[in-house]
Amino acid sequence: MKAWEIKEKLDGRKPGIIEVERASAVMIPLVEKEDGLYLLFEKRANGIRQGGEICFPGGRIDPGEKPERTALREMEEELGL
Repeated sequence: MKAWEIKEKLDGRKPGIIEVERASAVMIPLVEKEDGLYLLFEKRANGIRQGGEICFPGGRIDPGEKPERTALREMEEELGL
C-alpha cells in the first residue's frame, strides 16, 4: 500500500481512546527487500471491532506475559508470521 493510499484511508477518521486501563503491545514489522526497508501494516477485517483499520499487529498483554512475547504472539496470530 502506498503512503497516499494510507492517508486516504485515514482521512476523516477521528482518533479516540479505546480503553485506558489496558496493557498492550504492538509489533512494528520491517521487511527488508533489495530496494530498501518497508513497514508491514495490516488491514483489519470488516465486521469486527475497528474493522477496516490499517494498523500494526498488536493486542492485550496476557497475565504474566512479557510485552515482547505479546508482540510476537499477536504478529503470528494476525499476520501468520
